[in-house]
Amino acid sequence: MRDTNLKWYFAKSKNGGGTGVNDGLSDLFSGGTLQDLVRESIQNSLDAKAKDEPYVRVEYKLQTFPTAEFPNFLELKSHIESCDKRYPNTKYHQMLDSIKSPVMQVLNVADYHTIGMDFYYDEEGNEKGRFSKFVRISGDPNSDQGAGGSHGYGKITYFKMSGIKTVFVSSMNREDKKCTFQGVARLSTHPTGAPQIAYSNLGFFDEGEGDPLQETPTCVNGSYIYSKIPQDFQRQEPGTTTSILFATINDKKNAFRECCEAVLRSFFVAIEAGILEVYVNLGDECEIEINQGNIEQIFTTRFFTSPIDAVRNKPFEKLNPHPYWLTYKNLKDQMATVMPGTPLKDAAQQCNGKQFVLIKEHLPILGDVSFYAYVSPEGNDLVLFMRRPKMLVNLHQMGRQMRRGFSAIFICEDIKGNELLRKMENAAHNKWDVG
Repeated sequence: MRDTNLKWYFAKSKNGGGTGVNDGLSDLFSGGTLQDLVRESIQNSLDAKAKDEPYVRVEYKLQTFPTAEFPNFLELKSHIESCDKRYPNTKYHQMLDSIKSPVMQVLNVADYHTIGMDFYYDEEGNEKGRFSKFVRISGDPNSDQGAGGSHGYGKITYFKMSGIKTVFVSSMNREDKKCTFQGVARLSTHPTGAPQIAYSNLGFFDEGEGDPLQETPTCVNGSYIYSKIPQDFQRQEPGTTTSILFATINDKKNAFRECCEAVLRSFFVAIEAGILEVYVNLGDECEIEINQGNIEQIFTTRFFTSPIDAVRNKPFEKLNPHPYWLTYKNLKDQMATVMPGTPLKDAAQQCNGKQFVLIKEHLPILGDVSFYAYVSPEGNDLVLFMRRPKMLVNLHQMGRQMRRGFSAIFICEDIKGNELLRKMENAAHNKWDVG
Protein backbone atom coordinates (compact mmCIF):
# COMPACT_ATOMS: atom_id res chain seq x y z
CA MET A 1 0.00 0.00 0.00
CA ARG A 2 2.89 2.34 0.69
CA ASP A 3 4.37 2.15 -2.82
CA THR A 4 1.21 2.84 -4.79
CA ASN A 5 -0.09 5.55 -7.07
CA LEU A 6 -3.72 4.67 -6.48
CA LYS A 7 -6.37 7.37 -6.06
CA TRP A 8 -9.82 7.85 -4.60
CA TYR A 9 -12.76 7.91 -6.99
CA PHE A 10 -16.20 9.21 -5.99
CA ALA A 11 -18.73 9.37 -8.81
CA LYS A 12 -20.39 12.74 -9.39
CA SER A 13 -24.05 13.36 -10.15
CA LYS A 14 -26.60 16.16 -10.10
CA ASN A 15 -28.25 16.70 -6.72
CA GLY A 16 -31.44 14.72 -6.53
CA GLY A 17 -31.58 12.29 -3.64
CA GLY A 18 -28.75 10.28 -2.24
CA THR A 19 -27.61 8.64 0.97
CA GLY A 20 -27.77 10.43 4.32
CA VAL A 21 -25.72 10.19 7.49
CA ASN A 22 -27.52 7.12 8.87
CA ASP A 23 -26.65 3.73 7.45
CA GLY A 24 -29.71 1.52 7.82
CA LEU A 25 -27.71 -1.64 7.13
CA SER A 26 -25.85 -1.21 10.43
CA ASP A 27 -29.10 -1.66 12.34
CA LEU A 28 -29.47 -5.17 10.91
CA PHE A 29 -26.54 -6.30 13.06
CA SER A 30 -27.25 -5.38 16.67
CA GLY A 31 -24.74 -7.67 18.41
CA GLY A 32 -21.23 -6.77 19.46
CA THR A 33 -19.31 -5.29 16.53
CA LEU A 34 -16.45 -7.78 16.69
CA GLN A 35 -18.82 -10.69 17.29
CA ASP A 36 -20.84 -9.75 14.19
CA LEU A 37 -17.63 -9.52 12.16
CA VAL A 38 -16.45 -12.97 13.28
CA ARG A 39 -19.75 -14.63 12.49
CA GLU A 40 -20.06 -13.01 9.07
CA SER A 41 -16.45 -13.40 7.96
CA ILE A 42 -16.16 -17.07 8.91
CA GLN A 43 -19.50 -17.84 7.28
CA ASN A 44 -18.29 -16.15 4.08
CA SER A 45 -15.16 -18.29 4.14
CA LEU A 46 -17.03 -21.53 4.78
CA ASP A 47 -19.30 -20.67 1.85
CA ALA A 48 -16.21 -20.25 -0.34
CA LYS A 49 -14.47 -23.49 0.69
CA ALA A 50 -12.77 -25.18 -2.26
CA LYS A 51 -14.29 -28.61 -2.94
CA ASP A 52 -10.91 -30.36 -2.99
CA GLU A 53 -9.81 -28.88 0.34
CA PRO A 54 -10.64 -30.63 3.64
CA TYR A 55 -10.96 -27.45 5.69
CA VAL A 56 -10.98 -23.64 5.65
CA ARG A 57 -8.52 -21.50 7.57
CA VAL A 58 -9.45 -17.97 8.71
CA GLU A 59 -6.92 -15.56 10.21
CA TYR A 60 -7.40 -12.32 12.15
CA LYS A 61 -4.19 -10.27 12.38
CA LEU A 62 -3.76 -6.75 13.72
CA GLN A 63 -1.04 -4.53 12.22
CA THR A 64 0.00 -0.90 12.63
CA PHE A 65 1.47 1.52 10.06
CA PRO A 66 2.57 5.18 10.21
CA THR A 67 -0.36 7.09 8.69
CA ALA A 68 1.94 9.59 6.98
CA GLU A 69 3.23 6.87 4.66
CA PHE A 70 -0.07 6.89 2.75
CA PRO A 71 -0.47 10.36 1.20
CA ASN A 72 -2.74 9.22 -1.65
CA PHE A 73 -5.00 7.32 0.70
CA LEU A 74 -5.26 10.38 3.00
CA GLU A 75 -7.06 12.25 0.22
CA LEU A 76 -10.13 10.59 1.71
CA LYS A 77 -9.94 13.16 4.51
CA SER A 78 -11.29 15.93 2.24
CA HIS A 79 -14.37 13.82 1.46
CA ILE A 80 -14.96 13.14 5.15
CA GLU A 81 -14.65 16.88 5.82
CA SER A 82 -17.24 17.54 3.12
CA CYS A 83 -19.57 15.02 4.80
CA ASP A 84 -18.92 16.72 8.13
CA LYS A 85 -19.99 20.09 6.70
CA ARG A 86 -23.10 18.52 5.20
CA TYR A 87 -23.95 16.70 8.44
CA PRO A 88 -22.36 18.66 11.33
CA ASN A 89 -22.05 17.19 14.82
CA THR A 90 -22.44 13.61 13.62
CA LYS A 91 -20.17 10.56 13.26
CA TYR A 92 -17.95 12.41 10.79
CA HIS A 93 -16.33 14.35 13.66
CA GLN A 94 -15.13 11.04 15.09
CA MET A 95 -13.99 9.86 11.66
CA LEU A 96 -11.87 12.99 11.24
CA ASP A 97 -10.29 12.33 14.65
CA SER A 98 -9.49 8.78 13.56
CA ILE A 99 -7.86 9.68 10.26
CA LYS A 100 -5.72 12.34 11.99
CA SER A 101 -4.09 9.65 14.12
CA PRO A 102 -0.33 9.27 13.44
CA VAL A 103 -0.74 5.48 13.51
CA MET A 104 -3.10 3.46 11.33
CA GLN A 105 -4.35 0.26 12.97
CA VAL A 106 -5.35 -2.37 10.39
CA LEU A 107 -7.23 -5.60 11.12
CA ASN A 108 -6.61 -8.13 8.34
CA VAL A 109 -9.21 -10.88 7.91
CA ALA A 110 -7.86 -13.52 5.54
CA ASP A 111 -9.03 -16.96 4.46
CA TYR A 112 -7.22 -19.90 2.88
CA HIS A 113 -8.26 -23.09 1.07
CA THR A 114 -11.13 -21.14 -0.47
CA ILE A 115 -12.05 -20.38 -4.08
CA GLY A 116 -11.47 -16.63 -3.83
CA MET A 117 -13.57 -14.11 -5.74
CA ASP A 118 -13.86 -13.29 -9.43
CA PHE A 119 -14.85 -10.04 -11.14
CA TYR A 120 -15.84 -9.42 -14.76
CA TYR A 121 -18.26 -7.55 -17.03
CA ASP A 122 -20.84 -9.38 -19.11
CA GLU A 123 -21.64 -8.62 -22.77
CA GLU A 124 -24.06 -5.88 -21.72
CA GLY A 125 -21.51 -4.16 -19.53
CA ASN A 126 -22.97 -5.32 -16.20
CA GLU A 127 -20.43 -6.20 -13.54
CA LYS A 128 -20.56 -9.79 -12.33
CA GLY A 129 -18.76 -12.09 -9.92
CA ARG A 130 -18.36 -12.65 -6.20
CA PHE A 131 -16.05 -9.64 -5.80
CA SER A 132 -18.78 -7.31 -7.03
CA LYS A 133 -21.34 -8.84 -4.67
CA PHE A 134 -19.01 -8.49 -1.69
CA VAL A 135 -17.27 -5.17 -2.31
CA ARG A 136 -19.39 -3.00 -4.57
CA ILE A 137 -23.09 -3.90 -4.36
CA SER A 138 -25.33 -4.21 -1.29
CA GLY A 139 -28.23 -6.64 -1.13
CA ASP A 140 -26.94 -9.03 -3.83
CA PRO A 141 -26.71 -12.39 -2.02
CA ASN A 142 -24.65 -15.44 -2.79
CA SER A 143 -26.97 -17.62 -4.84
CA ASP A 144 -24.92 -20.84 -4.60
CA GLN A 145 -27.04 -23.69 -3.29
CA GLY A 146 -26.10 -24.51 0.28
CA ALA A 147 -24.42 -21.16 0.89
CA GLY A 148 -24.76 -19.37 4.19
CA GLY A 149 -25.32 -15.82 2.91
CA SER A 150 -28.96 -15.08 2.33
CA HIS A 151 -29.26 -11.29 1.95
CA GLY A 152 -25.96 -9.78 0.80
CA TYR A 153 -25.82 -7.26 3.68
CA GLY A 154 -23.18 -8.94 5.87
CA LYS A 155 -20.35 -6.86 4.41
CA ILE A 156 -21.49 -3.97 6.63
CA THR A 157 -19.92 -5.77 9.62
CA TYR A 158 -16.45 -5.09 8.18
CA PHE A 159 -17.18 -1.37 7.75
CA LYS A 160 -18.58 -1.11 11.30
CA MET A 161 -15.17 -2.17 12.63
CA SER A 162 -13.45 0.71 10.79
CA GLY A 163 -13.15 4.12 12.43
CA ILE A 164 -13.50 5.70 8.96
CA LYS A 165 -15.87 3.08 7.43
CA THR A 166 -13.23 1.96 4.93
CA VAL A 167 -11.91 -1.46 3.91
CA PHE A 168 -9.49 -2.77 1.29
CA VAL A 169 -10.18 -6.14 -0.34
CA SER A 170 -7.78 -8.35 -2.28
CA SER A 171 -8.80 -11.73 -3.65
CA MET A 172 -7.14 -14.38 -5.82
CA ASN A 173 -9.57 -16.52 -7.81
CA ARG A 174 -8.70 -20.21 -7.53
CA GLU A 175 -9.73 -21.06 -11.09
CA ASP A 176 -7.46 -18.72 -13.07
CA LYS A 177 -5.23 -17.23 -10.31
CA LYS A 178 -6.37 -13.72 -11.29
CA CYS A 179 -6.19 -11.28 -8.38
CA THR A 180 -8.66 -8.42 -7.87
CA PHE A 181 -8.05 -5.49 -5.52
CA GLN A 182 -9.98 -2.37 -4.51
CA GLY A 183 -10.52 -0.12 -1.51
CA VAL A 184 -13.98 1.18 -0.68
CA ALA A 185 -15.30 3.81 1.75
CA ARG A 186 -18.95 4.10 2.84
CA LEU A 187 -19.75 7.76 3.55
CA SER A 188 -22.76 9.93 2.69
CA THR A 189 -23.71 11.78 -0.46
CA HIS A 190 -21.70 14.99 -0.08
CA PRO A 191 -21.12 18.28 -1.93
CA THR A 192 -18.35 18.82 -4.47
CA GLY A 193 -18.21 22.60 -4.30
CA ALA A 194 -19.83 22.93 -7.74
CA PRO A 195 -23.48 24.06 -7.89
CA GLN A 196 -25.99 21.17 -7.79
CA ILE A 197 -23.25 18.53 -8.16
CA ALA A 198 -22.69 15.93 -5.44
CA TYR A 199 -20.30 13.07 -4.78
CA SER A 200 -21.64 9.55 -4.34
CA ASN A 201 -21.64 8.01 -0.86
CA LEU A 202 -19.35 5.20 -2.08
CA GLY A 203 -15.72 5.93 -2.82
CA PHE A 204 -13.29 3.51 -4.47
CA PHE A 205 -9.52 3.43 -4.05
CA ASP A 206 -8.08 2.23 -7.35
CA GLU A 207 -6.39 3.67 -10.44
CA GLY A 208 -8.81 6.59 -10.35
CA GLU A 209 -11.69 5.36 -12.52
CA GLY A 210 -13.75 3.34 -10.06
CA ASP A 211 -12.81 -0.06 -11.53
CA PRO A 212 -11.00 -2.70 -9.44
CA LEU A 213 -7.36 -3.47 -10.19
CA GLN A 214 -6.97 -6.87 -11.80
CA GLU A 215 -3.91 -8.85 -12.80
CA THR A 216 -2.76 -12.41 -13.18
CA PRO A 217 0.63 -12.50 -11.43
CA THR A 218 3.61 -14.34 -12.85
CA CYS A 219 4.72 -17.42 -10.94
CA VAL A 220 8.50 -17.48 -10.42
CA ASN A 221 10.05 -20.28 -8.34
CA GLY A 222 6.74 -20.90 -6.58
CA SER A 223 6.08 -17.23 -5.73
CA TYR A 224 3.66 -14.86 -7.46
CA ILE A 225 5.16 -11.62 -8.78
CA TYR A 226 2.84 -8.60 -9.21
CA SER A 227 3.26 -5.32 -11.06
CA LYS A 228 0.03 -3.43 -10.26
CA ILE A 229 -1.49 -4.53 -6.97
CA PRO A 230 0.15 -2.95 -3.89
CA GLN A 231 2.66 -5.16 -2.10
CA ASP A 232 0.72 -5.36 1.15
CA PHE A 233 -2.26 -6.88 -0.71
CA GLN A 234 -0.60 -9.41 -2.98
CA ARG A 235 -2.11 -12.84 -2.33
CA GLN A 236 0.24 -15.81 -2.72
CA GLU A 237 -2.56 -18.38 -2.84
CA PRO A 238 -6.28 -18.37 -3.64
CA GLY A 239 -8.54 -16.75 -1.10
CA THR A 240 -9.54 -13.31 0.13
CA THR A 241 -7.99 -10.72 2.46
CA THR A 242 -10.16 -7.91 3.81
CA SER A 243 -8.22 -5.15 5.55
CA ILE A 244 -10.19 -2.97 7.96
CA LEU A 245 -8.51 0.43 8.15
CA PHE A 246 -8.31 2.33 11.46
CA ALA A 247 -9.82 -0.71 13.16
CA THR A 248 -11.63 0.24 16.36
CA ILE A 249 -9.73 -2.03 18.74
CA ASN A 250 -8.61 -0.08 21.79
CA ASP A 251 -8.25 -2.84 24.39
CA LYS A 252 -6.43 -5.74 22.71
CA LYS A 253 -6.94 -8.22 25.55
CA ASN A 254 -10.68 -7.66 25.70
CA ALA A 255 -10.93 -7.75 21.90
CA PHE A 256 -8.91 -10.98 21.85
CA ARG A 257 -11.26 -12.66 24.32
CA GLU A 258 -14.35 -11.38 22.49
CA CYS A 259 -13.01 -12.66 19.15
CA CYS A 260 -12.09 -16.12 20.48
CA GLU A 261 -15.36 -16.51 22.34
CA ALA A 262 -17.31 -15.54 19.22
CA VAL A 263 -15.41 -18.18 17.22
CA LEU A 264 -16.15 -20.90 19.76
CA ARG A 265 -19.72 -19.81 20.39
CA SER A 266 -20.83 -19.87 16.76
CA PHE A 267 -18.48 -22.38 15.10
CA PHE A 268 -17.54 -25.05 17.65
CA VAL A 269 -19.27 -27.69 15.52
CA ALA A 270 -17.37 -26.72 12.34
CA ILE A 271 -14.09 -26.77 14.28
CA GLU A 272 -14.80 -30.12 15.97
CA ALA A 273 -15.86 -31.54 12.57
CA GLY A 274 -12.45 -30.57 11.16
CA ILE A 275 -13.72 -28.23 8.43
CA LEU A 276 -12.55 -24.99 10.09
CA GLU A 277 -9.47 -23.69 11.87
CA VAL A 278 -9.01 -20.13 13.11
CA TYR A 279 -5.89 -18.14 13.97
CA VAL A 280 -6.07 -14.90 15.99
CA ASN A 281 -3.10 -12.58 16.56
CA LEU A 282 -3.80 -9.11 17.93
CA GLY A 283 -0.31 -8.61 19.33
CA ASP A 284 0.74 -8.15 22.99
CA GLU A 285 0.64 -11.93 23.57
CA CYS A 286 -2.94 -12.11 22.28
CA GLU A 287 -2.36 -15.04 19.95
CA ILE A 288 -4.05 -18.41 19.55
CA GLU A 289 -4.73 -21.20 17.06
CA ILE A 290 -8.11 -22.97 17.34
CA ASN A 291 -8.51 -26.26 15.50
CA GLN A 292 -9.88 -29.79 15.81
CA GLY A 293 -6.74 -30.98 17.56
CA ASN A 294 -6.76 -28.46 20.41
CA ILE A 295 -10.37 -27.38 20.86
CA GLU A 296 -10.77 -29.68 23.87
CA GLN A 297 -7.71 -28.17 25.55
CA ILE A 298 -8.99 -24.66 24.78
CA PHE A 299 -12.38 -25.41 26.33
CA THR A 300 -10.86 -26.93 29.47
CA THR A 301 -8.05 -24.42 30.07
CA ARG A 302 -8.71 -21.15 28.17
CA PHE A 303 -12.33 -20.26 27.39
CA PHE A 304 -15.71 -21.48 28.67
CA THR A 305 -13.94 -23.95 30.94
CA SER A 306 -17.13 -25.00 32.74
CA PRO A 307 -19.36 -27.58 31.01
CA ILE A 308 -22.35 -26.35 33.01
CA ASP A 309 -25.07 -24.72 30.93
CA ALA A 310 -25.73 -21.59 32.97
CA VAL A 311 -27.43 -19.48 30.29
CA ARG A 312 -30.99 -18.53 31.23
CA ASN A 313 -31.94 -15.78 28.81
CA LYS A 314 -30.48 -17.21 25.56
CA PRO A 315 -28.53 -14.27 24.10
CA PHE A 316 -25.87 -15.09 21.55
CA GLU A 317 -23.32 -12.94 23.33
CA LYS A 318 -23.57 -14.89 26.62
CA LEU A 319 -24.03 -18.49 25.54
CA ASN A 320 -21.52 -20.98 26.98
CA PRO A 321 -20.88 -23.45 24.12
CA HIS A 322 -18.92 -25.96 26.23
CA PRO A 323 -21.82 -28.34 27.04
CA TYR A 324 -22.99 -28.19 23.44
CA TRP A 325 -19.49 -29.03 22.20
CA LEU A 326 -19.63 -32.06 24.52
CA THR A 327 -23.01 -32.87 23.00
CA TYR A 328 -21.64 -32.87 19.47
CA LYS A 329 -18.43 -34.64 20.41
CA ASN A 330 -20.53 -37.59 21.69
CA LEU A 331 -18.32 -39.65 23.98
CA LYS A 332 -18.64 -43.08 22.36
CA ASP A 333 -19.02 -45.16 25.51
CA GLN A 334 -21.99 -43.13 26.67
CA MET A 335 -23.75 -42.51 23.36
CA ALA A 336 -27.00 -43.94 22.07
CA THR A 337 -27.72 -43.61 18.34
CA VAL A 338 -31.32 -43.77 17.16
CA MET A 339 -31.68 -44.23 13.41
CA PRO A 340 -34.58 -43.00 11.22
CA GLY A 341 -37.76 -45.04 11.49
CA THR A 342 -36.97 -46.54 14.90
CA PRO A 343 -40.22 -47.16 16.86
CA LEU A 344 -40.65 -44.81 19.79
CA LYS A 345 -40.60 -47.64 22.33
CA ASP A 346 -37.33 -49.04 20.98
CA ALA A 347 -35.80 -45.56 20.80
CA ALA A 348 -36.66 -44.90 24.44
CA GLN A 349 -35.07 -48.19 25.46
CA GLN A 350 -31.88 -47.40 23.51
CA CYS A 351 -31.60 -43.97 25.13
CA ASN A 352 -32.32 -45.14 28.69
CA GLY A 353 -29.36 -44.45 30.98
CA LYS A 354 -27.22 -42.87 28.26
CA GLN A 355 -25.69 -39.44 28.82
CA PHE A 356 -25.26 -38.65 25.12
CA VAL A 357 -27.96 -39.31 22.52
CA LEU A 358 -27.90 -38.93 18.75
CA ILE A 359 -31.25 -39.12 16.98
CA LYS A 360 -31.28 -39.19 13.18
CA GLU A 361 -34.52 -38.57 11.33
CA HIS A 362 -35.87 -37.81 7.87
CA LEU A 363 -38.42 -35.01 8.01
CA PRO A 364 -40.91 -34.46 5.14
CA ILE A 365 -39.93 -30.82 4.63
CA LEU A 366 -36.30 -30.53 5.78
CA GLY A 367 -35.05 -33.99 4.83
CA ASP A 368 -32.23 -35.62 6.82
CA VAL A 369 -31.61 -34.01 10.21
CA SER A 370 -29.68 -34.90 13.36
CA PHE A 371 -30.47 -34.14 17.00
CA TYR A 372 -27.62 -34.34 19.53
CA ALA A 373 -28.55 -34.31 23.23
CA TYR A 374 -26.43 -34.16 26.39
CA VAL A 375 -28.52 -35.36 29.33
CA SER A 376 -27.36 -33.51 32.43
CA PRO A 377 -28.96 -32.00 35.57
CA GLU A 378 -27.24 -28.71 34.66
CA GLY A 379 -28.80 -28.74 31.20
CA ASN A 380 -30.98 -25.72 30.54
CA ASP A 381 -33.25 -27.44 27.98
CA LEU A 382 -31.79 -25.13 25.32
CA VAL A 383 -31.60 -26.28 21.71
CA LEU A 384 -29.11 -24.74 19.27
CA PHE A 385 -30.17 -24.82 15.63
CA MET A 386 -27.69 -25.08 12.75
CA ARG A 387 -27.63 -25.94 9.07
CA ARG A 388 -24.94 -26.95 6.56
CA PRO A 389 -22.33 -24.25 7.28
CA LYS A 390 -22.36 -25.66 10.85
CA MET A 391 -22.84 -22.20 12.34
CA LEU A 392 -25.13 -21.37 15.25
CA VAL A 393 -28.23 -19.70 13.79
CA ASN A 394 -31.16 -20.01 16.15
CA LEU A 395 -31.85 -20.73 19.82
CA HIS A 396 -34.93 -22.17 21.47
CA GLN A 397 -35.52 -22.93 25.14
CA MET A 398 -38.20 -25.35 26.29
CA GLY A 399 -40.77 -24.05 28.76
CA ARG A 400 -39.87 -24.52 32.42
CA GLN A 401 -43.01 -26.58 33.01
CA MET A 402 -41.51 -29.32 30.80
CA ARG A 403 -37.96 -29.17 32.19
CA ARG A 404 -36.00 -32.35 31.41
CA GLY A 405 -32.35 -31.39 31.96
CA PHE A 406 -30.49 -31.47 28.64
CA SER A 407 -28.37 -29.44 26.23
CA ALA A 408 -29.06 -30.14 22.56
CA ILE A 409 -28.13 -29.30 18.96
CA PHE A 410 -30.34 -29.64 15.90
CA ILE A 411 -28.45 -29.79 12.58
CA CYS A 412 -29.96 -29.92 9.09
CA GLU A 413 -27.39 -30.88 6.46
CA ASP A 414 -29.87 -31.89 3.77
CA ILE A 415 -29.38 -29.75 0.64
CA LYS A 416 -33.11 -29.18 0.20
CA GLY A 417 -33.67 -28.38 3.86
CA ASN A 418 -30.64 -26.13 4.03
CA GLU A 419 -31.89 -24.05 1.11
CA LEU A 420 -35.29 -23.61 2.76
CA LEU A 421 -33.75 -22.59 6.08
CA ARG A 422 -31.37 -20.20 4.33
CA LYS A 423 -34.32 -18.33 2.85
CA MET A 424 -35.93 -18.12 6.29
CA GLU A 425 -32.86 -16.51 7.83
CA ASN A 426 -32.61 -12.84 8.74
CA ALA A 427 -29.69 -10.65 7.61
CA ALA A 428 -27.73 -11.20 10.85
CA HIS A 429 -28.08 -15.00 10.53
CA ASN A 430 -29.38 -15.37 14.09
CA LYS A 431 -33.05 -16.20 13.54
CA TRP A 432 -35.30 -18.32 11.35
CA ASP A 433 -38.57 -16.59 10.49
CA VAL A 434 -41.29 -18.79 8.99
CA GLY A 435 -42.93 -15.64 7.64
